[in-house]
Amino acid sequence: MVDYQTIGVLIAAASARAFDFPDLKIICAHLGGWQYMDVISMLIHHPNVYADVSFWPLNPNYIDMIPWKLLEKTVPDKILFGSDYPVGQTPKEAAEAVTQASTPTRNRYSTL
Repeated sequence: MVDYQTIGVLIAAASARAFDFPDLKIICAHLGGWQYMDVISMLIHHPNVYADVSFWPLNPNYIDMIPWKLLEKTVPDKILFGSDYPVGQTPKEAAEAVTQASTPTRNRYSTL
């Protein structure tokens, strides 16, 4: 299992690479896990960084933790939706979670 400190180091390394290689598209999986605010900061500051919200951000137990309004206001076109299948939800369950989440309508339909 990866600890919080290791995730922080990985996020810092990804941020540095985003500056070094501006044409490289970087996708931060699971919105950075528990350090999602660091990843949201990267999304705002780097035009070549994106994030997916597969599994835990769409899990009914955690979905209310995600600042959907902040994402909608700052980086609505940089969020990718997925299921993490076969580990997490099925694609159908993920699509239902996205449909029910307080996510931007434009993104909701363009990603399904």
